[in-house]
Amino acid sequence: MRKRYLILPLLLSASVAFAGGFNSGEGDKDKVSKETKQNWQHLDLEEDGIPGISANKAYETILKGKTSKKVTVAIIDSGVDIEHEDLKGLIWTNKNEIPDNGKDDDGNGYVDDVHGWNYLGHPNGDNIELENFEITRLYKRYKTDFEGKKPSTAEEKEEYKKFKEYEKAYFDRYKETGKIGESTRKTYAKALEHDAALNEYFKKSDYSKEELEELSTSSAEGRYKKAAKFFLNNRALSYYEWKVNWIKTLYAGYLNVDLNARDVVGDNPEDLKDTVYGNSDVIATGAEHGTHVAGIIGANRSNDLGMKGIADNVEFMVLRCVPDGDERDKDVARAIRYAVDNGAQVMNMSFGKDFASDQKAVEEAIKYAEDKGIILMIAAGNDSRDLEKKDSYPKTIYMDGTRPSNVLYVGASSINFDRELPAIFSNYAQNKVDFFSPGVDIYSTLPDNKYRYMSGTSMATPVAAGAAAVLLSYYPELSGADVVDILKKSVTTHKGKMVRKPNPDRKDKKTVDFAELSQTGGIVNLYEACKLAEQRVKSLSKR
Repeated sequence: MRKRYLILPLLLSASVAFAGGFNSGEGDKDKVSKETKQNWQHLDLEEDGIPGISANKAYETILKGKTSKKVTVAIIDSGVDIEHEDLKGLIWTNKNEIPDNGKDDDGNGYVDDVHGWNYLGHPNGDNIELENFEITRLYKRYKTDFEGKKPSTAEEKEEYKKFKEYEKAYFDRYKETGKIGESTRKTYAKALEHDAALNEYFKKSDYSKEELEELSTSSAEGRYKKAAKFFLNNRALSYYEWKVNWIKTLYAGYLNVDLNARDVVGDNPEDLKDTVYGNSDVIATGAEHGTHVAGIIGANRSNDLGMKGIADNVEFMVLRCVPDGDERDKDVARAIRYAVDNGAQVMNMSFGKDFASDQKAVEEAIKYAEDKGIILMIAAGNDSRDLEKKDSYPKTIYMDGTRPSNVLYVGASSINFDRELPAIFSNYAQNKVDFFSPGVDIYSTLPDNKYRYMSGTSMATPVAAGAAAVLLSYYPELSGADVVDILKKSVTTHKGKMVRKPNPDRKDKKTVDFAELSQTGGIVNLYEACKLAEQRVKSLSKR
């Protein structure tokens, strides 16, 4: 999972903070109340004027008074804080495993896998924290075989061709990082200078947007006005601080050919048959992303704490295989198979990367899930990219050209029902992304009973996964294929609505029909999905 898939709060959002201490993360509609901002993904366009998925409307009308069945959702991610106040009582438990006895009671090869499994750890409790990009691993692998050597056989020549491709991609990324790093350092230095001036002027560090606006038009000394205008027109100081550290992480981890993170686990990462590895610590380190995802799907809807999830009767199976860096295909394939074998009905996969080393293993695992009728929700990615031109992994289409029937690829939409409806960072593709879902400034759970806004297709995907879980919960007669079909057919379509094509810097002013950005041309709508589910169940009962 590249850092841009682990979206920090509002780093890629249109509503980034204005200055050092300004309270970011509360949406870019100033007139929207705090309550609305914290729950906007649940709202209805017609009734509330907000392009959410109409979850509240579904619960208040169609689902009111109905009984539901618990649905198991696998969170294949960075780990989940299973002790969080808003997730307690919602964690899947392996009833065939006795906790903390150091034995593999159910004989599945995993010791004490009570709530899931951690594929990034060692039995002694150590865990991977920082990993390479996949392109770094591929470059390292092929460099060992081919650097300084000449291929002779046809097979070697074909492999050598791959080596040169990976070598170029790796060094292109390295050079790009250098350019970004230099630019970032210069901008950060300027931001620090402006922030110091504002601290001096306001005699505090938590100045507000309103104070900056007033200062920018006042008769104050020029350097103060210049500083105010800088933060009004640019990102927050905290953003530049994050980006400087991100550049350091790129060099120290993601692009570091000398990093051998897998030594921590102790398995052979190239051997797909080496399947017994990891530990039972599903919280481990870096569980922010997975915890946020879990809360979006199904945080307790009946308490008065932090926030409400989309689904009201779920349990979370936690499968940790996404580090700070790119996930390994071997781990993803194992996690999918574990989820299938242990009864998951929906899998949320909010991760992705530009290259794959074992695409076949992941495809076979997805087909294994497909045969069991299990739904996989996969994030489309945050590169503002047309996936028709360049795919991401896991891919939307199999190597043989067919498309999995159980997979839904999700783009991210914003709270704004205008030209800014698609998130500026979201990937898109008319034939490869199935639909969009709320993914900008989504308020959800974080470890240690905390909450925060985060943005990304990583947030849009669990909104859709929550909707799938609701359908399976209230309409257990439906198959996974039924739910996939219903979610696609019940979207709120916006054909003819002209929007800005996703692009991070907003320099591209070109508008396109929102319907051209995904296969369905719409946004998930739980209310309409429930209506269609009612009809589908009635038709099934007549057969």
